[in-house]
Amino acid sequence: MPRQPLGGEDRTENAQVGNAHSKVDSAHSNAQAFVSDKTVGTSQTQTGANTWMSSFISDVNTHLGNIESTKAHNLTVRESMHTQAARGRELSPVLLSASDIAASHQDPPLKLSFADGRVEKYATSDAYLSALEEQKNAQREARAKEILDQINTEALAEEKIIYSPKGDYVPDAWQSHGDDGQQGGAGGGGNGRRGGGGGNGRRGGGGAGGGLVPTVGAHTVAGSGSSEWTTPAPGEPGSASNPISDPAELARYDLTTTPVNQRMTPNGPVGGHMPADVLNVDDPAWRAVPPSG
Repeated sequence: MPRQPLGGEDRTENAQVGNAHSKVDSAHSNAQAFVSDKTVGTSQTQTGANTWMSSFISDVNTHLGNIESTKAHNLTVRESMHTQAARGRELSPVLLSASDIAASHQDPPLKLSFADGRVEKYATSDAYLSALEEQKNAQREARAKEILDQINTEALAEEKIIYSPKGDYVPDAWQSHGDDGQQGGAGGGGNGRRGGGGGNGRRGGGGAGGGLVPTVGAHTVAGSGSSEWTTPAPGEPGSASNPISDPAELARYDLTTTPVNQRMTPNGPVGGHMPADVLNVDDPAWRAVPPSG
């Protein structure tokens, strides 16, 4: 966005509109003074001039109101854009962090523990990264659309009442500090393989397939009373010996909130690597240094 909402150009434009308002207001004052001037006496010419000037004053009042109202409505929209632009800067410009990629290649095939289905499955690095990238991109696109839709909705609402009276308006960003109001978040790092834009909130995924064998039984989970964790039998899709290689097979799981390579304990899986949040450029996971070797 070359022109930042409520930035320097908006300030200049606002000043220019203010100057125009002042000049029209000055003409309005001069016209009123002319009509009120009794030193010229009375005549048909003066009466006619006064009638014309009174009409002019009425028109000027209308123009003054329109200038003030349209400026206020415009600044309301620009403030909305300023707010939404800040939300847009929260999105990561890349999809996969260096740690996301490194974790997927550690101890192949990588292991995924899906809490909702209480199932562990294995997948190839390529399938996992492709599916994760797809889901992160969908999140980012959806969030970007949400931001644009909000801007369009608020702009349309102001457009419909552009000439409705609205008093002088000073955006909050201009009241609180003297810079241009742009306080973007810190940039993220990583190795994205595709560009794009926004996303819905994070949701847990789950599900289990057939032919599963237990890994940690319910009787070993202290006081949980929960069902046992399972993993596909050897040779079946998703097992360590036959890891998932088709990204489409991982589409039903929310990989954005699923750690990889967790360690199974009597109380369930722990540790592992959580993918960096594409909706939060300040997520420390974007700056995590992947393990060497």
